[in-house]
Amino acid sequence: MCRLFYSRALSPAAFVLAAVGLTVCVYGKSLAAERFGSISGVVNIDFAAQQLSAKLKYDYISTEANQNAIRLYLNEAFAVRKVTCGLCLSFNFEPHAKPNPSLLINLKRPLANGERLSLQIEYDGSLKGIYRPDYKFLELGLDYFWYPIHQDIGNFNFMYELTVHTDEPNFQLISNGRVSSQGHDWKVKSRVPDFDIDIVLAVDLKFSRYQQGGYNLQVVSRNMPDGASATLLNSMKETLDFYNSCFGASDPQREVTGVFRPFLEPQFGYFRKGYFILPETQDVKNILFAVSHELSHYWWLKAGQQQAWLNESFAEYCAMLFLRRSQGTEPFQKMLEDKRKRSVDLPAVYDFDRTKNRQAAPGVLYRKGVVKLSELETELGEERFMDFLRVVAQARVRDTNSLIELLAKFSSREVADRFLQSLKK
Repeated sequence: MCRLFYSRALSPAAFVLAAVGLTVCVYGKSLAAERFGSISGVVNIDFAAQQLSAKLKYDYISTEANQNAIRLYLNEAFAVRKVTCGLCLSFNFEPHAKPNPSLLINLKRPLANGERLSLQIEYDGSLKGIYRPDYKFLELGLDYFWYPIHQDIGNFNFMYELTVHTDEPNFQLISNGRVSSQGHDWKVKSRVPDFDIDIVLAVDLKFSRYQQGGYNLQVVSRNMPDGASATLLNSMKETLDFYNSCFGASDPQREVTGVFRPFLEPQFGYFRKGYFILPETQDVKNILFAVSHELSHYWWLKAGQQQAWLNESFAEYCAMLFLRRSQGTEPFQKMLEDKRKRSVDLPAVYDFDRTKNRQAAPGVLYRKGVVKLSELETELGEERFMDFLRVVAQARVRDTNSLIELLAKFSSREVADRFLQSLKK
């Protein structure tokens, strides 16, 4: 049961999440019905030379009909050495292709929509600009295109199993998958289907864990005090208690790893299923709200870039709901009012495409969309709104029109039409 009482046990959060990396995913179908690809193989990382090489088996799934060629995104600093498959005719790596550097694989015949093709891909290249030797910290994820990325990112989820070898025996490895060490190698295996392989390799990391009541939570950092890590773990547990009871009961989240890098740039943070990365801080109170936002993405991470408010506005507002539950209405109302004032003259939420208007994206996604959800809560009432969040999460809604139809069935056509018109203003 979702508990809606409030307390003032925690101090107000001072930091609001300002930016998120490339984070798109679609969980539009049930896991039983959805088809997943797979990626497996060996990755070698040479820290001394700042080089990466990989030999991968890539279980590709076409997401379009009559596909004559496969396009995979890959880091422009890499070189593709070999591509083979049963239908491969030729390949060409285009480091300056738009919108992203691309590996183009021409086929002997077109692929049907949903058809699988097993690819063998070998490549290598420089990690300069990605590896931070000053911190002895390497972060590899979707934003760096360090492995071949399906062109239709939002519709390609996969399982992975990799062997990672390095020349640095003292480095530790953390991932969004399960990690085990075997000699000088690391075995990294996905826990659930996801859209990214995220790996961090670094030295002098500290691990703090919470393993009670079915939870398996850990905080990984280098410089944060033990007390800060304990506060984070407690906040993560309380946040997940709230989310799991309110809208996540049918798909609860209980296993999470939070990695706190010892620097801020080039991006703030991002979430993967059961995993997130944020910059390190000495004052943990400054990131509690950001952590709540990231944890909420477990349920709100289904839409693509053209419908990103369904990811970001919902995650931000759910973090505010936890703020209201844990700290009371005053900090909640203060944050909401600030967002309302800073939403004036922003583009409409409906049909907003963050890829075409990046300048307005933070305002629309983290402020205006949040204000619209608050207005909907006011109209429905708190308990009914919480019920609606649960219905939306279970339905795995991925576009605004589907959300509106769901609202019409949940409440009424009149309420749904009013909300739609509000989103278009």
